[in-house]
Parts: sequence; C-alpha cells; structure tokens
Amino acid sequence: MKPMGDVVTQLLEQSAVQFAQCRTVRLSTVEGKQRCISRSLVSISALCAILLGIALPIAAANAKKQKATAPALTPANLSAEAWSILHEGAASHSLRKRTDAIAALSSMQGDPGAIKLIEAGLVDKNLDVRRIAAAALGNMDAKEAIPALKKATDDPDPTVSFAAAEALWKMGDRSGAEIFYAVVLGNRHAAHGPVSSNIEDAKKTLHDPKALALIGINEGSGALLGPFSEGITIAEVLAKDRSSSSRALSATLLGQHPTPDTEKILVDALADKNVAVRAAAARALGGFDDPALIKRLAPLMDAKGTPVIKPVDSVRYMASAAIIRLLRKQKAASPAATASARSSR
Repeated sequence: MKPMGDVVTQLLEQSAVQFAQCRTVRLSTVEGKQRCISRSLVSISALCAILLGIALPIAAANAKKQKATAPALTPANLSAEAWSILHEGAASHSLRKRTDAIAALSSMQGDPGAIKLIEAGLVDKNLDVRRIAAAALGNMDAKEAIPALKKATDDPDPTVSFAAAEALWKMGDRSGAEIFYAVVLGNRHAAHGPVSSNIEDAKKTLHDPKALALIGINEGSGALLGPFSEGITIAEVLAKDRSSSSRALSATLLGQHPTPDTEKILVDALADKNVAVRAAAARALGGFDDPALIKRLAPLMDAKGTPVIKPVDSVRYMASAAIIRLLRKQKAASPAATASARSSR
C-alpha cells in the first residue's frame, strides 16, 4: 500500500494533466468538453475528500491536545499565578513596578506572604520604596514586622524614618517617639533630660526643616487612600486628573460596606478608562465575600489585557492581590459550611 503522501501527489499530478488536456485539446462537440470538465471535477473532489480526511483528524487531535495541556481555572492555579505576578513586581528592576506591587500587597492585611514581601522593601535601594513599605506595614497592623521597622527608624532618609516611627506608633510601639519629639521641636533644642540626647540624634537624622516639610506633604497625600495612592502609577494618575482622587476614594469607601448594589457598581468600574479607578475597584472587591468575583477579576491579571482595556501593571497587581484575598476567604468558609451542613443533619 502506497503512503498517503504519494497518493496525494499522484492525484495532484493527474489533475494537472487533465486540466492541461482540456486547455490544449479542442473537442468539436459540447459533449466532449463536458466529459473533460467532468473528469477534472471528479479528480478534484476526490482530492479534497482525501485532504479533508487527513486535516480534520489532525485538527481534532491538536484541539484535544491543547485542551489537555491548558491549565484549568482552579483555585490553586489562580493563586499560584497571582502570587507569581506579585513576586515578579516586588522584585522588579523597575522602581515603578516595585512601588505599584507594594501598594497592591498593602491591601492583603494579615497575609504572612504579603507582609514578608513588603518587609523586604524596607531595605530597598530606593527611599520611596522604603517609605511606602514602612507606611504599608503600619496600615496593615503587621506586628511581626516591628523588629524590621525599629531598624528602619535609623534610616538615613528622614521621610523613611518618620514613616517607620509612625507605623510603630499605630501598632502601640513607642520606640520611635524621639523622631516625633524632634519634629515638634523643629529647630529648637530639647530640654535637659533622659531623652534629650536621643531627640538631638533624631534631629540630626531629620537633617533640616525642608525634610520636615516633605514629611508633611507625603503624609497629607496618603491620608485618605493610604499606600494605595503612593505607587508611582496611581500617584501620577491622581496628580493629572483631579477627579481621580474622589472617584478612587468613593470606590474604597463603597468597598468597606459590601452590598449587591455596591458590588455591581464596582464590577462595572473594573472596565473604567481611569487606571486609579480600576485599581481601587479591584482593591475594594477583594474585601467582598462573593467567590464569583474571582472570575471577574481574573482577566485583569493577563499581561495582554482584555479586549476593552489595555494592561497596566498596577491594576494587574491589585487584581492579583484581590483574587488571593477572595480565595483565602473561600477556603476559610469551606470548612465552616461543611461543619454547618453536618450539624443540620
């Protein structure tokens, strides 16, 4: 039996010869022309049937293979992908990506993995990353990061040392109080006493009144939105578009009181043209208890974006953090639901 490739080649050659004969041999009758055309059509039909017989099984096999190799949209796969995106952002050589990743991680209160990644930011080579990391840990009430924050109060940059002291203060640790004393005193000398030498050391760390002014600016800018507003991408959007702050803040506030109506509004906001609004909506939805939101947020993790929205790393990070939070709630709720079902039997 001849191989399939040889059969196809032979049929092609026969068809070509027959067409050539039709063009060169002049038949005097219409019947002769019809016979020639008929023979060619039969050969072409046979060839098409053979080719389809080859192509269709191959296409079906490829589709089956792709279906078998494509990762299923399971909680484990989603969690792994989300963590991979956040780890990549936190370790990126890009300053923008590192700050945006920390801003997203700051929404994951109580998550040891997120706290560990942010804590690493306290020793980053860039002062903005160190400052945002310190502020994030304070807002997260990350008491396990207190030792690292105490070291950060000795940071050579005054904005970082102040942020670390503030974070400690929020968690009930007063070890950075000397920095606040120095800020209050400004250029004045401290009175003689047991803490006077520490205050003078803190004043030296703070350098000059310009540094104190910068601290005030930084603290004021993030007062309402927290570290979320300090990732470079979001900060730029908020600075360019005055309406962004109020819209992002509204999304944040709505997320604090989940209802079906607020969920619908925030889901719609995931497709907003404004990056800050999309990120704020993703962050807020991560606080809901609806597992169906995971599928809504998953497309935002795609590096290629969605058919409607172009991909932006800050939104990808925030969506990833939100999905991890939702998955964590779903996992925690499963044993409780199982126990409730058993007790009702």
